[in-house]
Amino acid sequence: MSWLMNKVFQGTQYYYRTWWHFYVGKMLSTNQGVQSQMLQELERREAIREQRYKWEILEFETSDVLDRALVRAKANRALGAIDAPTYYVLEDKINSLKKLKFTQEHEAWKDADTYEWMKYKVAAEVGGDAEREAFALFEKVQMDKKGEAGFRLWREQINRDPAAQQFLPYL
Repeated sequence: MSWLMNKVFQGTQYYYRTWWHFYVGKMLSTNQGVQSQMLQELERREAIREQRYKWEILEFETSDVLDRALVRAKANRALGAIDAPTYYVLEDKINSLKKLKFTQEHEAWKDADTYEWMKYKVAAEVGGDAEREAFALFEKVQMDKKGEAGFRLWREQINRDPAAQQFLPYL
């Protein structure tokens, strides 16, 4: 009789162990779908971290303060920290500060015509379509005022002037 009771006990234990493993397995969700979802989430977070790192490196490599602020604004927009309207407001403010910085650095320039040309030139490069049109109109007015040959010589003199090279290294 004890032999029969032992067999019944072993069968019941086997049944409960099997049921328990099945129940715990369902609760812990150890199936392939959850693991692949966790892997995708980890890869997504690592991709965002890699993008953030690249933006930080680009920001540290930028020497100008205003350019660095623009890089930071672009990074925040790309990473979703700020929305597009906020980014464009920041971009406009930074561009305005660039123009102001240019005029303050060149205020001591004594040649009024060259100073005006430099203001229009940099505003056209930094600004939008309106600034480019203003620069083209300014060059047309100067050409009419000085003549074609005089205007060409004046532009060459600006390009060769060491003081202009100091302020406009891209000439």
